[in-house]
This record gives sequence, structure tokens and C-alpha cells, in this order.
Amino acid sequence: MSKILIIDDDKAFCDVTVMMLRKLGHEAVAINSLKNISSLVLQIAPDIILLDIEFPDADGIRRLPDVRMAAPDTPVILITNHVEDEYISRVLKSHADYMLHKPIGLATLKELLNRFTKTKALFTDYICFGNYTLDVKAHELKMGDEVIETLTPQECRFMSFLASHPNEVLTSEEINLYVWGDEVGNSHGTYNLKSKFNKIFSRNKNVEIITMNRIGLRLQVLKEQLP
Repeated sequence: MSKILIIDDDKAFCDVTVMMLRKLGHEAVAINSLKNISSLVLQIAPDIILLDIEFPDADGIRRLPDVRMAAPDTPVILITNHVEDEYISRVLKSHADYMLHKPIGLATLKELLNRFTKTKALFTDYICFGNYTLDVKAHELKMGDEVIETLTPQECRFMSFLASHPNEVLTSEEINLYVWGDEVGNSHGTYNLKSKFNKIFSRNKNVEIITMNRIGLRLQVLKEQLP
């Protein structure tokens, strides 16, 4: 069981989400304002935080650093009604861990929390694939002892998901849900992530992210290079 903190000024949304989370066996707490947010996060000590982007007198993304300071190791999922590129761009730059679009259904919420819990249990601080090492906690991609790229949370989650399943086909729905927070996801953003990492991997031909038409992606790692 995890303790989930919902920070959203929409009381009806909070009531429904708390009910769903408790139905899934989690402890849920909701607050409707960003006032004294740092002290409240410290007091509640949640395992996961759902943070709305828009408040009548505040901006959830701008207050995200305050939340991070109070709970630096706690995943923060931004929630929003917006699907415009402008908002997606802000989320990507915010260093949040996930994004969910409202309304949030029970199945989506269950799958996301289950996936996060399972993945957190499976992941170590380091994932080795080919000649690379992903430092999950530091968000760093290394080759040997050299840090070749510092990653955003989305980039780290994308790569950690693929690297934990080398040479396996992962569906677009799985990737979208894990990286972007819903099954529809952000195809343009996923394409950009794939392109960025393949550019990095081009220096060493033993690793490549392959598109599986109408299915998803596969992280191809030459068998002789597997850890």
C-alpha cells in the first residue's frame, strides 16, 4: 500500500480520486491549495504526489521546486485538462516524473500505480545494457566511467523502461503509460526521445532503439554485449 497525496483545487476531482485510490488499496490524502505546500508535504510524507498544474491563484509547475525540496525522492505526477503542445512542453521542462490527463479513469490509475510500484521494485540504481550504464537515481547515462548525458526525468524513465527489457518488444501503450502517464501519450515526444538516444548510441553500434511498426519499440542490444 502506498500513500498518495493529491494537490488540486477541484474538490470534486479530489473526492473521486481519493475514492478510487482507496478502492485500489492505497492511502489517499487530498489538499486543495498550494498554501504552505512544503510543510504539508513534509508532514504527510507521501510515496507519490499528484499535482495539478492550474490553481486560481498559483501555478503548479512553478511550485514544483517547493514540492521537490520537501520530498526530493518522491515521484510527482502532474495532472491537467490540457493536451496542447504548450502545456506538454512545460511539463517536459518541469522535471516532473509523469503527466496524467483528466479525467483519470480507474483502470488508468491502477495500471500507472501498479507499473510504478513494480518497476520501482525491479529497478536497481544502475541498469547495464551493451556498453552503457544508466544511473537511475542520478539520471545519468554513462559509458564506462564517463557521463555522456544527463537526462530529464522523462528521458530517464523512457530509457530505464527499455533498458530493463532488452531485446523485448514493448507496446506503444505500455511506453506511453509509463513515460507520459496515459495510453494515448505523446507520440511526438516519444519519437524525439527515440531519436535522441539513437543519436547517442550511434557512437557504438551494439545498441539501437528499433521501431516495430504498429506495435511499439524494442531496445536492440547485441547478445554478446548483454550484461
